[in-house]
Amino acid sequence: MQAHPIHIRPISPDDLAVYRALRLEALQAHPEAFTSDYAEQAAQPESFWQQRLNDNHNHPHQIIYGAEESDEFVGMTGIGCGSSPKTVHSAWIWGVYVKPTYRGQQLGERLLHACIDWARTHGVKVVKLGVMVGNEAALKCYTRCGFVTYGREPLALCVDGQIHDEWLMALTL
Repeated sequence: MQAHPIHIRPISPDDLAVYRALRLEALQAHPEAFTSDYAEQAAQPESFWQQRLNDNHNHPHQIIYGAEESDEFVGMTGIGCGSSPKTVHSAWIWGVYVKPTYRGQQLGERLLHACIDWARTHGVKVVKLGVMVGNEAALKCYTRCGFVTYGREPLALCVDGQIHDEWLMALTL
């Protein structure tokens, strides 16, 4: 059990340093789980990260949540929905990550539920996500939250010459 309560909250532009650190940690530790590349992202200047958080903060169709303990993010995820009348009903969850020492405490589920609640308040009808084949812990987490597999994307990602397929999952609201 952790010493301080962990709060799930939207990440704001003021969270630049802790968000950047956690995002880079995730990309470096699990390159096969993210489409973004660690080296490419780590080389970006602070202005890139500030713009990313500013854009997210001011965008009505997306949000990034952080799991915060004592001014440090120990988990995160984002969700965004389409902005056109034809796609506003559908959202995509991305960037799910929980620090290893905080896993097994349902933080992933809490982050996902924050995204699902956000989707409901925005009139979303279906929430989708992808998980690399072989990532059984994430697959179980998503299944516990009600997501079901609807397909498999072959050759979704190539990391260090190794090809990874991705399970496609959805939750109908």
